[in-house]
Amino acid sequence: METNKDLAQKAQMSAEKMEALTEQMNDIAIKTERETVSMRIVTIVTLFFLPGTFVSVSNVGSYLFSATLMSDGVDSYEHQCVPIRQRHEIGRV
Repeated sequence: METNKDLAQKAQMSAEKMEALTEQMNDIAIKTERETVSMRIVTIVTLFFLPGTFVSVSNVGSYLFSATLMSDGVDSYEHQCVPIRQRHEIGRV
């Protein structure tokens, strides 16, 4: 009889612990759902702006970043059209 009471108490304690864990997992699931919605919004914004950023940097970036290689101070359109490697070699001569 005493063994049955001990087993019943252990089963009750185990059930209470499982209930607490289930509540914690439910809270985690709700927070995960909120974060998922936030990540979808960030993904949509990124998909909207990233292609334009890539195109603008690929078209204009070579002129902006190659200006630091010019040491002679020449700022003509013809000089800007020279590829970066040739411009660097021209600056050495």
